[in-house]
Amino acid sequence: MERRCIMIIVEGPNDQAFLRRVLAVAFGLKEFNGEESELSEISPFWEHWKPKYPKVIKKSKKQGKEKSTSKIARTDLYARVDMPRILYSNSLSVGIFIGNGGKLPDFLEDVDEA
Repeated sequence: MERRCIMIIVEGPNDQAFLRRVLAVAFGLKEFNGEESELSEISPFWEHWKPKYPKVIKKSKKQGKEKSTSKIARTDLYARVDMPRILYSNSLSVGIFIGNGGKLPDFLEDVDEA
């Protein structure tokens, strides 16, 4: 069965937990248990978001007084997992991502590239 997929981005873990609870109670969505083998059954769309280790972080580097930026990459072994919390029903799957507050613009850029 093909489910519609919705991505929701919240600021932090507390917001994610609150929204998970609201979606479960108000709409009867079940929470994905984290078993990799079951992920493709919910929707192949979420396969793309499986974590890749070690994570490569893109960082902007200011060059003098210029406002231009050049991207440099580094590996961050402590970076948080990008995998969203997934809730689903027979016709819908919802992934709730954590944007980590001030890092939200970088996160949105990564989502756009993906």
